Amino acid sequence: DGLFSQGEVGFSVESTSVEDLVQGIQNIIGNYETISKSCLENIDRFRWSTIGPKISEFYVQAINGRSE
Repeated sequence: DGLFSQGEVGFSVESTSVEDLVQGIQNIIGNYETISKSCLENIDRFRWSTIGPKISEFYVQAINGRSE
């Protein structure tokens, strides 16, 4: 979905390709420490305490017919 660059927190793979899945798992294993550290650094972006107010503001703006 483009939220993270390839290898930042994992690897995009073709779900129907066994070879692609194997390569993705091997890439994660080979880069585990870097990926793990990046996941921990990015986790706050997805906490409800962080995204809740943003979602609420989005709905308030939508209801009021405003956008930024």
